[in-house]
Amino acid sequence: MFNLSVRREAIEKLEKAVNRHEAICKKVECASVRLFEQRQRAAGEVIEHVEEYVNRLANSPKEFDKSVAQYRIEVDRFDKTVQSLEVETIEATKIAGTTSVAGSAAGVGVAALAPTAAMAVATAFGTASTGTAISALSGAAATNAALAWLGGGAIAAGGGGMAAGKFLLALAGPVGWTIGGLAIGGSAIYLNKRNKDIAKEATQDRVKVEAEIRSLKIANQEINGLKQRTKEHSEGCLAEIDWLTNYKSENKRQFNRLQLLVAKLFRITDYNSKDNRQFNRLQLMIMKRFKITNHDMMDYRYFTQEQKERLAALINHTRSLSQLLKAEVAL
Repeated sequence: MFNLSVRREAIEKLEKAVNRHEAICKKVECASVRLFEQRQRAAGEVIEHVEEYVNRLANSPKEFDKSVAQYRIEVDRFDKTVQSLEVETIEATKIAGTTSVAGSAAGVGVAALAPTAAMAVATAFGTASTGTAISALSGAAATNAALAWLGGGAIAAGGGGMAAGKFLLALAGPVGWTIGGLAIGGSAIYLNKRNKDIAKEATQDRVKVEAEIRSLKIANQEINGLKQRTKEHSEGCLAEIDWLTNYKSENKRQFNRLQLLVAKLFRITDYNSKDNRQFNRLQLMIMKRFKITNHDMMDYRYFTQEQKERLAALINHTRSLSQLLKAEVAL
C-alpha cells in the first residue's frame, strides 16, 4: 500500500515516545511522593520540636518568634490542603469507578494515584492543566486533573481486540496539550485515513509527546531539588535544636566540676540543701565568679555568642522550610 512504510514508521516512533512519556511520568510520580513525605515530616515532627523549643526559651528574639509563627502558618495551610485532597481523592475514586465511558481506565488510574500519589502530585504542581488548583476541584474533575498531571489520563478508544490497546495517549498534560485519545495501531480513526495523513498526524502527536517528556524531565529535577532542600533544612532544624537543648557553656562545665568538689569537701549530696550555710555561701561565690545564674541555660539573655549563632542558623532553617512547604513546580 502506498506510503504504508511511512505510516508504520511514524506510528512506531509515536509508540516509543509514548513509552518514554510513561516512564518519565512514573519518575515524576515517585519524586512527588518522596517530596510529599519530606513535607509531611516538616509539617509534623520538625514543627513540633521547633515550637516546643521556642516555648521553653525565655526572652527569645522577635525574629525567632516571627519565623516560627510564619512556619506554623505554612504548616497549617499545607495540612488544610492535604485534608481537602484526601476527601476529594476518595470522592474522585468513587466517581471514576462508576463512570461508564472509560470508567475502568480512569478507575485504575485513580486507584494507582490515591491517596498519597494524587496528593503528592497536587501539592507538587499546585495547578491543573486548566490553571485551576487541583485542590479546588472535586469529583471527576479532580480525577482527570490528577491523572493529567502524570500524563496518565487517557480515553480507551476500543476494547481488548485492538492491535495495541495497551498504548494510550495522555488526555491532557500539565501545559494543556491534547491528543485526541488515540490508541496506537488498530484504531479505527487511523484506519480510516490515508497513510500519508496518518503519518503526518502521528508525527505531530509525537512532537507533542516529546515536548511533554522534556518538560517532565525538568519538573523531575526540580521536584528532587525541592525534596533534597526540604530534607536538609528539616534535619538542620532538628540538629540545631538538639545542640541548643544540650548545650553547656565552658563556665557552666567548670561550675559543675567545682560544685562537685565543694560537695565532696562538705560531704553534701543535695546541692539544694539549706542546712549547710557555708556550702550555700561558697556556691553563691562560685556562681558570681563564673557569672552563672540559676537559669537552666534556656534564657536568651544569657546566651553565649556561639549559642546565638546556632539560634540564628535555626531561624534560617525555619524560614527556608516556610518557603519550601508552599513551593510549586511550574511547567
